[in-house]
Amino acid sequence: MNNEKWFNGLNDMVFKTILTNKKNNPLLKQFLEKALNMKIDNIKVLSQDIPKGNVSEKGKIADILVDTGDAICNIEVNTSYYTALHRRNLTYITSKYNEEVKASKNYTKMSFFIQINLTKGLGDTRESLEEYRIVSKNNHLFVDNLVILEFNIDKIMKDWYNGDRSFGFIAVFAASKEELDSMKGDEFMEKVKDEITTLNKDRRFTQFLSEEEDREILNNSLYSEGEEAGEKRGLEIGEKEKSIEIAKNMLKDSVPIDMIVKYTGLNKTVINSIK
Repeated sequence: MNNEKWFNGLNDMVFKTILTNKKNNPLLKQFLEKALNMKIDNIKVLSQDIPKGNVSEKGKIADILVDTGDAICNIEVNTSYYTALHRRNLTYITSKYNEEVKASKNYTKMSFFIQINLTKGLGDTRESLEEYRIVSKNNHLFVDNLVILEFNIDKIMKDWYNGDRSFGFIAVFAASKEELDSMKGDEFMEKVKDEITTLNKDRRFTQFLSEEEDREILNNSLYSEGEEAGEKRGLEIGEKEKSIEIAKNMLKDSVPIDMIVKYTGLNKTVINSIK
């Protein structure tokens, strides 16, 4: 019996690795065309750095940020839903919106902004796709260049089981190993299936993902204990120790220093000191 962990396409690193790999630019382009229901000529993956306005904002990077020529698209994977999720997502796209104002110095020449959310935990009673804009009670647009599209993973997967293949291009990312094996679809879906399967067969990649998962669990546990005891210092120490262990393993696998910095948060001086 195979007890190895399987990471589906909604795993943050799996999703990014598949769609931001340069060789898969056509795949990212197809994904956007399907999500936006429009033809796209060219795409450019932008820097994923998101300026942190305050320490309570989650993370340092968006999932995938793309310029299609007609719009700036932020693709965000949400593996769980909670009350403040939409507020958090909105900070991502509005931070880029704010940057565009500063860069263009002309409100009339700003890009169109689209946030694409792939969200689990909404329940299957909501629509598979909902579109959000900033509008008045009388449905008058407040701004005409910002839209949020939210794909409801729960509803999409329920519909898939019931024979509705409308959102197969998203279902393929959410499928378990067993579901993926039996899933049939178009050329896009078959390519995504191959990519997910290939990544799960890469032992270095899955080991790294497992260590990242362990690190998150450890951090959550330490944070809870620290909250109860009033000792948040324990979290900082635990994070650094686990990051150092991950960095050691990545160095053994000859992972580039810049990549280690990105995924452990350690600086180059610390990483070089543990070689």
